[in-house]
Amino acid sequence: MEPPIYAHYNLQNLRNIFNYTMTFYRDSDIYNPYGLFVRRRHPQLELEGKDYAAGKSKMAVWFASHCPTRSLRERLVKELQKHVSVTTYGGCGVNSCPIMDTQNSDRCLRIMEKLYKFYLAFENALCTEYVTEKFFGAARFDMVPVVYGFADYSAVAPPHSYINVLDFPSVKHLADYLLYLDRNHTAYNQYFRWKVEYESLMYYRALKPHDYNNISWCQLCEKLHTDNQTKSYRSLAIWPPRATCLNHKNRHIKSFVSGAQTRLL
Repeated sequence: MEPPIYAHYNLQNLRNIFNYTMTFYRDSDIYNPYGLFVRRRHPQLELEGKDYAAGKSKMAVWFASHCPTRSLRERLVKELQKHVSVTTYGGCGVNSCPIMDTQNSDRCLRIMEKLYKFYLAFENALCTEYVTEKFFGAARFDMVPVVYGFADYSAVAPPHSYINVLDFPSVKHLADYLLYLDRNHTAYNQYFRWKVEYESLMYYRALKPHDYNNISWCQLCEKLHTDNQTKSYRSLAIWPPRATCLNHKNRHIKSFVSGAQTRLL
């Protein structure tokens, strides 16, 4: 599901057509996120003493297939590379990896998690509540996700499970913090403590009946069979790009990804 900033169709033509909304927005009739964190049935206590920095010799890796983007993430990566080593893969990078199908993607990332300390989970648009598989997928592996988006990540992820680019006044400040974690294994390992109690699930990977992959569709099916109230949306106000997305022409975004010190949040 793409963010509203990429919805080029005139949604005014769709008034009074839709009965339900099923999106990644939490106030939708049916909440349908790209992934989610769930509490483990049994804590994995053996992970408490694990050193996630052991054996890793590289800093950060970035996978991306589409450039340029509305978030200007490609510019952000170039600016970050002035201070930190970032290996790039995919259509936006200089390296190739078999990432087109999910099985090979896992195989590739399992290699990467043994080498890299950080995974750049940069979204292609800066929209509220827009958190994709880039983050939820990265959280499944032993790399710290560095997120770049306009969502409230604290609402969907355990504390200390990610590093938010927009928490820093500049790319240089972010880079300095990553370099600090590279030197301090104790501080680095704190970003994995959540794995003892929680796990990350992705929409298209959760296949068992009790997994959340089926929850959204089951909720839709249940509503269709049990909801006796008739309604339709006079306006699809859930997709107002100006209200929910930061425009890529925003001078603060351009300044930030170019290395200037500024605050986007």
